[in-house]
Amino acid sequence: MKMVASPCWRLTSALLLALMLSAISQGLAAGLNPADPRMGFQMDARASASISPVKLEKLQAILQHAAEDYRSGQFERAVTWYQSALAIDPERKDVRQALLAAGQMRDAQREALKHLPSDSKERQRFYEMAYQCALENLNDKKIDQAYNAFYRLWLAAGDFNGKTVKMLDHIRGRQPKVAETSYQVASVTSDQGDAAPALAGRGGEEPP
Repeated sequence: MKMVASPCWRLTSALLLALMLSAISQGLAAGLNPADPRMGFQMDARASASISPVKLEKLQAILQHAAEDYRSGQFERAVTWYQSALAIDPERKDVRQALLAAGQMRDAQREALKHLPSDSKERQRFYEMAYQCALENLNDKKIDQAYNAFYRLWLAAGDFNGKTVKMLDHIRGRQPKVAETSYQVASVTSDQGDAAPALAGRGGEEPP
């Protein structure tokens, strides 16, 4: 099994970089930022005029599930939710853009999974070390490095320990501009070789 010596990594795959930047450019066209775990929560609750109140209620519930799964890094599930939302309201351009972004993030994860430790315990240990590395950067007031480290961990492990997204929100709240370019620097290389986003299925309501 290939061992990864350090969790303080940057992503090396050219394909992953292309997918990430593509997702971002497509999302921003709709006023959405796929690099922000809160992307789904920033979408309007509106619907097309032709949607009935019953369908609107269902649509809003689906978008809520999509936003929650996206926030937790479960892009596969988010894709399914957004597909269901479009089936109800095909005219929602922002939902279509969100679907595109989630799909590209999902594809990046699938490709990157090949470069992570295959053993679940070793991978969990890797994530824990990565979290501690991010905390060290934050404690040393290396804000940019800390945000990028938490961001990469979110891509890899979702909301690891239920704290990763909170740390991203905390840093963004203190220094809003730090997140503007993080998705760019978070998708480059590391001196430790390939490492990239992966995710295991978690609980929660199943997409339709």
